[in-house]
Amino acid sequence: MPRAVRIPQTDAIPSYVDRIREHVEREEVGAARRVLAEALREGSTEPSLANWERLLAPGKVLGFSPALDSDRSAEFGWLAEHGKKYRREWVAVLGPEMLAHSKSYAELRAELDKLKPAGPPFVHFIE
Repeated sequence: MPRAVRIPQTDAIPSYVDRIREHVEREEVGAARRVLAEALREGSTEPSLANWERLLAPGKVLGFSPALDSDRSAEFGWLAEHGKKYRREWVAVLGPEMLAHSKSYAELRAELDKLKPAGPPFVHFIE
């Protein structure tokens, strides 16, 4: 009498973590978050779910401050016009004026501390 042949099941259901990882690898963050939410709702105890929960949590704004100096076109203009004269030096420029220059950053900062400029200067090393 012929016996029934058992065919091993190869279509194993992927774990929540495997499914989350697949979505993340495909840059499908929203889908990964939905799978994570499902896993947590179902009470899954997969060990690395806590790590995925931290990684996929929405970003937090820790604080912000308004831009102090958003328009540096005058400083860039000065660099374009005069920068070649100060190759291999640090320069501090505020508006269309150079405040100080030096081969050493520390010396430049010391000079700026003495000058106490009205606003934050643009500091740049010219190669």
